[in-house]
This record gives sequence, C-alpha cells and structure tokens, in this order.
Amino acid sequence: MLFIEVLLLTAALSVDSFAAAVSYGICGMKISFLHTLIISIICSGFLVVSVILADFAEQYIPKFLTVLGSFLILFITGFIKFFQKPEAKQPEKLSFTKSVLFAISMSMDGIAAGFGAGLAEDDGIVLLMIIAPMVTFFTIFIGNLAGLKLNRRAPAFIQKIGGVVIMLIAVIKLF
Repeated sequence: MLFIEVLLLTAALSVDSFAAAVSYGICGMKISFLHTLIISIICSGFLVVSVILADFAEQYIPKFLTVLGSFLILFITGFIKFFQKPEAKQPEKLSFTKSVLFAISMSMDGIAAGFGAGLAEDDGIVLLMIIAPMVTFFTIFIGNLAGLKLNRRAPAFIQKIGGVVIMLIAVIKLF
C-alpha cells in the first residue's frame, strides 16, 4: 500500500471513531489518554490482521478476482457507511471494559475494509502498523476534545465522510 492509501484508509475508518468520540464529548464525557490509546491499538489491530489475512488469501486467488473483490468490499462498505443514520449516544462513564467494547464496535468496518484493501496489495503492512494507531489515536483524542467544546447540535453528516472516502479508495483500487 502506498503511504497516501494507508493514510486515506485509516482516516476514513477513523471517522466513525471520531464521530463517536465527539458524541461522548458532547455528552460531557472525557475519554482518558490511556483509554484512547487502548481504543486505537485495538482498532488498528483488527485492521492490520484483516489486511494480513487478505494477503494470505491472495496467494490462492487469481489477481483479477482479488482486485474485483477489493473493489466490491470497499465500495459496499463505503456505501453502507454513507447511508447509515448517526446514532445518538447517551451519557455514560467510559470504563476500561466500555473502552474495549467501543474499540471493537469501531473496528467492524476496519475488518471488512482492511480485508478488501489487503486483497489488492502486496505490501504496506509495516506502514499500516505505524500509521493506523497514530491516526486512530489522533482522531479519537481530537474528536473527544472537540465534542467537549461543542453543543448537542454537532453535524450529523460527519459519519458520511468516511463512506465517501472508502468508496473513493475502492475506485482507486480498480486502476
């Protein structure tokens, strides 16, 4: 994977985490530095593992099918994310257990998108392992800070941005 692809993929997948962190902040909840770190490691771990599994599967599948599969998985994931309705979060204290559950729920898109991205790529795992945790950490940390500053009328369109970017990555994979 090229640097820009890794950056776009991790940024797109971090939009949901960003939106969720903003909503927690809007509800007056601060996500601690440690919990932000835990969330970013778990989310990035799911993404990296799915790319590695895709690299393994690619050895047994013809290249044109892996490119087509990559496109379809990424495009469908992006399409679904684009049309998802934002969910309102209720105020609650973010414990360690809830941080882990938050990370796992934010990782579901990463599993599909990571597998889709990995099908069309031969390298970039190390780059992904470096960039993904940093981007995820940054988006959650900044999102929570922003949410603490915003009122309850945060824009709902923010989750749609991730879907558009993932669909864009899918189209790029065709070329």
